[in-house]
Parts: sequence; structure tokens; C-alpha cells
Amino acid sequence: AEDQEDPPFSGNTSGLFYFADYDGLILDSGQLIDDMATDGDFDALLALDAIGGVNPLGEYEFGSSWDMGAVYDVNLRRRFVTRPIVPALLWDDKVQLIDEWPLIDEDNIDTVNAALYVRTTTDDPAGTPVYGDWNEFANVISRGRGFQFKVRATSSDPDTNIIIDELGCLMELQLHTEQSGTLASGAGAYAVTFDNAFYQPPNVGVTGFNMATGDFFTVTSVTRTGFTVEFKNSTGTSVNRNFTYTAVGYGREV
Repeated sequence: AEDQEDPPFSGNTSGLFYFADYDGLILDSGQLIDDMATDGDFDALLALDAIGGVNPLGEYEFGSSWDMGAVYDVNLRRRFVTRPIVPALLWDDKVQLIDEWPLIDEDNIDTVNAALYVRTTTDDPAGTPVYGDWNEFANVISRGRGFQFKVRATSSDPDTNIIIDELGCLMELQLHTEQSGTLASGAGAYAVTFDNAFYQPPNVGVTGFNMATGDFFTVTSVTRTGFTVEFKNSTGTSVNRNFTYTAVGYGREV
């Protein structure tokens, strides 16, 4: 959530900037300060970069990349709150010709837009990663280890700007379950390796068979890649028993 960072929206901008009065990202102005007719009363201006004549395109790249630690299929869901604003409220301030104006009383401003983009890499983001192309998304499953995000804002009306109040992405790992067939523990500790590693250590359940009265087992060293199980009899001596296991967690390393 880039809007909740301290300071907010601290990533790289091009044609967009954070305006504290609106507490959001807005498009830069297309005007230069030398082009503005002022009497020196700068306090009377709404903002030097937001008085109208806005640039048609701006981009903001999130302040940091996200490293999953390994390659996973991740569900990405965008988080957006945006709204249009017309800084030039007076007719004399408008840039467009009057024939190009929308209805004077129009309250359905549809001349601005914003889209969220993602690009991924299977490399270590801390090294020299090679990222793929930027792709627009709303809700998508994307594969990668490193993830980068950016927003692209546009305005087809030089008198209308956009405010991006909230901006972020919800990243969700899918449920991952592994189940085994019948295994023989042998008379000692048996190390299980999962077919596909989890994102974090999963919950592991073990079911033992052909067990005698007083037999028990211990499950230790549960990691995202496996665990250790050992069967013992009533005297604490390791014994060979058959068992199956079920591991339930999130994320399936690919």
C-alpha cells in the first residue's frame, strides 16, 4: 500500500507527483512557471503543478520490489481509489476551446483513467535480475520470484486531473496440499522431502499403521521443504512402522 508508506508514494515518478493538499498522486502541469501570468501572489495559486493544462500521461513505480524468496504462482489483486478533479474552475482558466468542452453541468467526468501494471522475474531481485514486460492487470495469477509494480495515469482533457488516493496490490498464495502413499519409516528417524516446497512450514498430519500397543511417533524439524518422523515402541526404541502424511500450507514452489 504505497499510500500508507512513510512518506507516502516514495517511489519513482514521471509526470506524476505527490500533492500533500490532496494526499495523493496527481498529474504534472503542462505549463511552465514562466508561462503563468501572476502578480507575485503565489499563495493565490492552487499549486504550481496542478493549475490545469495537465500532462496527458504520468507513471509512478512502487518504491521497492517484492521478493518471494523462490518462484511461486501468486494471485495479484489491484488496490485502487481514484477520482477526477478540475483545478481550472473559471472559464478564463480553461485550456480547451469552448467547442471541445463537455456539458457545463456534467458530473460524470470520464476523461481520466489509471491502470496498474506488473512485471516479474524468476531471478533473485537482489542480484542482476532480468524482468519481463510490463502487463496491465486487475486480478491475475502471475508466476515469479521478484515482482515490480507501477501505475500509469492518463487524462484526455488538459483541464481535468486525476487524484490517486489509494494504491497498492494484494498478493495471495494459493492453498497447497501434499499427501503421500504408504511409506515405511524404518527403525530410525525418517526424513520426508515434499515434492514441492511450501512458502512457509505447513501443518503436517501423520497417520501410523501396523502399530503395537504403546507405540508412538514424533514429528520434528518441520520446514517448508519437509519434516522428520520417528516411530518408537513403549520402551522408546525406534521401530519400523508404515505411515502416510498430509501437509497443508500455502504456496507451491515451481
